[in-house]
Amino acid sequence: MSQDDEKPAYPMVHAIIACRNRKELTVRTVVAIAEILDRLCTHGSITVFDDGSTDGTSAAVRTALPSVRIVTGDGDNYWAASMAKAEQLVLESSTTGQRDFILWLNDDVELDPVEARLAILCAQKNDGILVGATVGADGSVTYSGLIPRPRRPLTFSRVTPSGAEQRVATFNGNFVLVPVHDAKKLGGIDGGFSHGLADIDYGLRATREGVRIVLFGTPIGECSRNTVTHQPIRCAWRDARGPKGGLNPANLDRFLARHAERYTQRYWKFALPASWLAKRLAPAFTRR
Repeated sequence: MSQDDEKPAYPMVHAIIACRNRKELTVRTVVAIAEILDRLCTHGSITVFDDGSTDGTSAAVRTALPSVRIVTGDGDNYWAASMAKAEQLVLESSTTGQRDFILWLNDDVELDPVEARLAILCAQKNDGILVGATVGADGSVTYSGLIPRPRRPLTFSRVTPSGAEQRVATFNGNFVLVPVHDAKKLGGIDGGFSHGLADIDYGLRATREGVRIVLFGTPIGECSRNTVTHQPIRCAWRDARGPKGGLNPANLDRFLARHAERYTQRYWKFALPASWLAKRLAPAFTRR
């Protein structure tokens, strides 16, 4: 993708991708989004934050598409800090305009070229954040926009695309188009999280600030849910509380302090681990 001196007809799109040791997936996604933007004649950039890959990801991406900007980490950034640093580079670039968009893109999303192009065009013609849903091989929604569950604070339901745009409260960060002026207003992705909750936090902050968030009417591609491996409960508990786990104490404390009342914070700090343990222990008691 080249950048001319002329002002583009549409705002530019700057894709940011975090990766680690998924060379084939990363290359596939980088090439796919580059082709989509070229087909749209949309000027922009692609920034890949490679967080310490040892499988040759950076070299493979550079070979496939030399114009991609590659930034490397030490392996301790995880998704949130990787995306936050890539985003900051885009926001600080002299070629990034206030009318431009930042595209969050996971490297395991297999894009549908037609739907992804339509989603980008839709975002460029509207205000606010646009979210693209993904589906699994069976057609079920895997990642999407999220809405609160009634009478259950800080729990969310994935929204199924309906063919038309739908307002949502927050989102999974697999395919998200954020206007640059909104990204600056919100202060960017919070790299203080590790792997999880940073995307939901971002959406909730956007909603609080009055930024419109809509789900695109059709899925933009496929992306499987992360599979849960069967392992001894002690190991599973350790992983759940690790940097990439859903029960990571630092992530939960950061999220709850920002989005929950004091009573709700105390409730979830007990309820989430208890629910996790109950689900893990239930099969063992059932077999007795």
